Amino acid sequence: MRNLHTIIYILVGTLLASCNSSYPEVISRDSRGTTLLLSVLDAEEADNLAEEYAILNLSLFLTKAGDSIVTDKYVFSSFRAADGSSTQNCQVITLPPEVSEGGAKDIYVIANCDNATALNSIETVGDLRALTTTKLHGVNNMLTTERGLPMYGEYLNAELNNTDTTPINIRLLRLCAKLDITLTFTNDTWIGTNNRFGIDHAASYTYFVRNDAFVIDSLDLVYYPLIAMEQQAANVFHHIAYVYESKVLPFMHLYTVINGKLYEYVAKDNFPLPVRNRMYAVEIEILEPLSAETRTSGDFSPQIRQTVSESVW
Repeated sequence: MRNLHTIIYILVGTLLASCNSSYPEVISRDSRGTTLLLSVLDAEEADNLAEEYAILNLSLFLTKAGDSIVTDKYVFSSFRAADGSSTQNCQVITLPPEVSEGGAKDIYVIANCDNATALNSIETVGDLRALTTTKLHGVNNMLTTERGLPMYGEYLNAELNNTDTTPINIRLLRLCAKLDITLTFTNDTWIGTNNRFGIDHAASYTYFVRNDAFVIDSLDLVYYPLIAMEQQAANVFHHIAYVYESKVLPFMHLYTVINGKLYEYVAKDNFPLPVRNRMYAVEIEILEPLSAETRTSGDFSPQIRQTVSESVW
């Protein structure tokens, strides 16, 4: 008797985009078992980076629908690119045939977790909820090509043993927030040099499964060492940073040298409380001094205007 199959699409980012329509055609629906098509969406906006979508390792945990006991566990499950490239878009995973015949399942997906010991010890949903990301220790950028951004997704009550070929979409959320920081000098007479920033009171870790009761201890807060900003135009500087979500408000120190003098600005009151899978465009403008005297002397406290906009990342 021919085995029944379910194709599961795991989508990273927004569901408005999709893989190339030819990708599903390369998926072979044979007798090996349930096929999962892991779709990592291509960046469609200039703000998105290819490495932000990268899945470097993947682990799956299945329970009977509504149950807490893990019945099927695949730590660091192997996958391949459906399009035959190394771009890490549209990977394929094949589960054993018995999973397709196991009835309704709850599916939990962990991506880019490098703690194999913790993953292998998971036996219940409670264990899964206790899984945390690797602690950061004074890093200046969470994103690395070796580790990737940690992600999580789930689909509850998935009917794997039916004949419906409608895809089951599991959206993976990045567990961190993205800070897109732009510094603009509004008068070319007052363009600063050696522009750097640091982030204080950032969470050093978070849970893969969102824990609304989680309040990070002050001992687990970290600061990012000063990060140099890249120059985009004569008067515009830019950098992207990533922070874990937290109920503690982080803040940013901005340093700039104007006419040979170092100035510091603390972005605190209007700084965003980071939420996973959200992007915050932080726009900071340094304005011309208000008085003619300070403009002439070159000795002033910079006038700052800061705006923050939030969007789904």
